[in-house]
Amino acid sequence: MIRPVVIKAVENVFVDVPAPVSPSARRSRARALNRTNFLLQSRFGGREATFLEASPEMTRLRFNGVAGFVGLGDLQCWVRPKVMTLASWEERFARLAALGLRHRPRAIVLLPGAISAPLLSTAFVDLIAFRFASEVQRAAEEHPLLLFRRERRGVPALRGRLLIERQVTAGPHRAHAFWCDYSLLASDNPLVRLLHWAFEFFLRSVRLAGTARVLRSVRALLPNAPPRVEPYALVRGLPPAAVKYREAIEIAREIARHGRPRSPRQHEQLPDPRQAASVVARMEDLFEGAVVGLLERAAARLTMVHRQQQTLSFANRTLAEGVGVGKPRRCTKPDDVLMTAETIRIVADAKYKGRITEPVGEGSTRSRLPPEDFYQVFSAAVSAGVRTGVLIQPRIEDLPDWVGSFEVWQVDPGQVLSAPVLLEVIRIDLRVLSDSAGVQALTRQLESGVRRLLTLGAEANQAGSWTTRGMTQADWKV
Repeated sequence: MIRPVVIKAVENVFVDVPAPVSPSARRSRARALNRTNFLLQSRFGGREATFLEASPEMTRLRFNGVAGFVGLGDLQCWVRPKVMTLASWEERFARLAALGLRHRPRAIVLLPGAISAPLLSTAFVDLIAFRFASEVQRAAEEHPLLLFRRERRGVPALRGRLLIERQVTAGPHRAHAFWCDYSLLASDNPLVRLLHWAFEFFLRSVRLAGTARVLRSVRALLPNAPPRVEPYALVRGLPPAAVKYREAIEIAREIARHGRPRSPRQHEQLPDPRQAASVVARMEDLFEGAVVGLLERAAARLTMVHRQQQTLSFANRTLAEGVGVGKPRRCTKPDDVLMTAETIRIVADAKYKGRITEPVGEGSTRSRLPPEDFYQVFSAAVSAGVRTGVLIQPRIEDLPDWVGSFEVWQVDPGQVLSAPVLLEVIRIDLRVLSDSAGVQALTRQLESGVRRLLTLGAEANQAGSWTTRGMTQADWKV
């Protein structure tokens, strides 16, 4: 048996890996890389990007826009996000994921079949548990029979099968009773027992209190059943209509198969943590979800209302020679808006930008926001009729301390605007996630940035201009 090689990589940076020991090992790596790329492209919504790149000799790898753990044949790759330093990054990554997955549950995928992956003994177990709970919750909320029982209304997906379901689940005795896809999560059966067993396992393994609370609340949606792993639940094929809860069952099966008890009395034995699924996150989606969660908390502290993906009219075609091309209306859709009394006050957009390989300096582009990001927020602010916009990006953790946590940019009035438009760049410091109170610290940072921008915007509207005159060093600190 070939001993797996542990590789520590950084997102978007090529890393050298040992050469394959044989042609068969090289082909195994290539097959694993192609399969992983295919799965990531299909799970992340059919994006055309190549998430994994490799040299023809399979001696160099790069992970584009993804982080986490990936098993590629004889390689175990731990991919660190480009904005995080090496020290205890797994713990901060898990806390960031727990925050972001509430709003972007599809930002993380599980790739089964990793060889000797020690995931369940690390902070990655919280990511797997949260994804498992979100899939079970989605299945329970969309299950036709559970929906009918909860709301007592006709569900078109049932199409008259309620009577059939009652007949087939109420047989003359146990030997003749069976269940179909519409009653799979509605009564005690081997698959429901398997899901309960997975919940028990995750509750014993997770490290974050928030993940444990999510697991307990979602478990209450399932019918009562004893937690048990039965061979029938591991081999039974799922019906075609069971797509909604297929992934949750596959996660439970993946953990249970690699920890199969050797005797019927060892059903509660923990599975081998070296045989868990891989965890891969698309960092752009994960960061956007985390910003949504932070803005919701900050809006509550500011007595404001947070909304996502608001469509704002930007331009309308009023005149064209002949027939115009395309739709007659152009809109902007900022990631987030903060409102008071149904009036938009601030538009915000999350930007996961910054590379980790370029030198620090006046002309450094490692954490620079390109002009199109400013154009996007400026056009959204004009569409909303406000003069304040926020761009939120992660702070590169190895930047020196003299690099500030925020900047304010002013779009000069010129001959068109009656007052300047202020765009604030807030760099949230993910280093605080090393502590359990890190989410509260990030919330306070965003709250301070929004308060500061509202104050500067009010001054600019009154004076028709904005300067830093009269501001002290303390005013610039978050």
